[in-house]
Amino acid sequence: GEPACHIRLADDLKKFELPEQECKHMASSFAILAGDLQQAWAVDLLRRSTTRGIRQDVVSAMIANMLHLGSHELISGEALDMELSMRPLESVSPEEADTMIDLKTGALLRLAAETGAMAALQTDDPETPEVVRIGKFALHCGRAFQMQDDLLGIYGNEPELGKPIGNDLREAKRTPLLLTALQLLPLSGKKELISLLHQDQYSPEMLRQAQQLIAESGAKTLIEKKIAELARSCEEELQIFPDCPARKYLQEFAQYLTTRAY
Repeated sequence: GEPACHIRLADDLKKFELPEQECKHMASSFAILAGDLQQAWAVDLLRRSTTRGIRQDVVSAMIANMLHLGSHELISGEALDMELSMRPLESVSPEEADTMIDLKTGALLRLAAETGAMAALQTDDPETPEVVRIGKFALHCGRAFQMQDDLLGIYGNEPELGKPIGNDLREAKRTPLLLTALQLLPLSGKKELISLLHQDQYSPEMLRQAQQLIAESGAKTLIEKKIAELARSCEEELQIFPDCPARKYLQEFAQYLTTRAY
C-alpha cells in the first residue's frame, strides 16, 4: 500500500518547483539509480559472508548465480514484460506470459532459495540436487504467487488488497488470466471484454461485467486449478528434505502464497 520509489521521489522533488515532466523524468532516473545501488549492496553482502564462515569458493559461486538469475534472467523478464505490453493483445499467448513470470518472479525467488541452500550446504555447485530441488520449489512459488496476484487484481477485496481492483484491466496487463479468457471466449464475449480495457475509471457494474466474462470463459477456474497444482508441486519438491521446523516454514510459505487474499 506504499508509493513506489519513483512516485515517492517525484513527490519529494516538488519543492524544487520543476516542470511536471522534468520532475517525473528525474524521479524515474533516481529510482533506477536506487536499484543499481541495491544490486551493489547485494553483491557486497554476499562478499562479506566470508566473515560469517562461508568459504570463498562458495561466495564466488553464489555471486555468479545471483548475476545469472538476478540480472540476466530477471532483467530479461522485465524486458519481455515491456515488450508484451507494446504488442497487440491478440498476438500474445498465455504461454508467453508464463515465460515472463518465470523470468521475473520465478528467478527472484529461485535466487533467494538457492543462495540460502548453497550457503547452508557450503557448496559451490548450483546443480547440487538439494539446491536444484529448493530452486524448483521457489519457481513453483513464484508462478503461484503471480497467478494468485492476477486473480486478486480482478476478484480481490480492495481494502484488504491495498490497491485498486481493476488496475490490470486499465493497463490491459498481459496476464495468463486475461489472455486465457480472451482465448476461450466466443467472439462476442471477446469483443465485450476488450471494450472494458483501458478505461480511466471502473464502476462496480463494469468490474462485475469483466469478472463475469472471465469466469464464464473458464479462465478463472483454469488458473485456480493451476495454482492448486503448483501448491502440490511445492509440497513434492520438499519431500526429500528432513521433517523439521525449516521445512514446515517453507510449507507454510507456499500455502500462504497460493491462498492469500492480499
